[in-house]
Amino acid sequence: MNQHIILWADDDAEDRCFMNEALKTAKESFLIVEAVNGQEALSFLNGVKNTSSIPCLIILDLNMPLINGREVLTFLKSDSNLDHIPVVVFTSSASDADKEFCEKYSVRMITKPSTEKQFVGALTEMITLSTVIRKNDYPKTA
Repeated sequence: MNQHIILWADDDAEDRCFMNEALKTAKESFLIVEAVNGQEALSFLNGVKNTSSIPCLIILDLNMPLINGREVLTFLKSDSNLDHIPVVVFTSSASDADKEFCEKYSVRMITKPSTEKQFVGALTEMITLSTVIRKNDYPKTA
């Protein structure tokens, strides 16, 4: 079974742990690469952007230390080797300014849910997004 990479950039360890547990029940095999801030996420992406190890999905929190999610998303969308990777902003924010920022880059924004059932629903939505993209010849490497 092929293992697909998901980059999860979030400084909330509890959310990252729950995501790993929830993905164990997925029908596909996923490798979660965790980044605790935007700097780690960009470092990973720069290291794999010209390889076959590009993530099939990036899950990005907006509020992270060092380099925040807005800066990461701006960088991703300006790099032709990375701009095609589907991104879901998964954040505690529900602000209109953050929603507008995500819309500017045509990125889905999901406000972090408060219940386990809602979290699993959000996870299912994110996995579906990455699966649909992969079926359309994703990823493409340089």
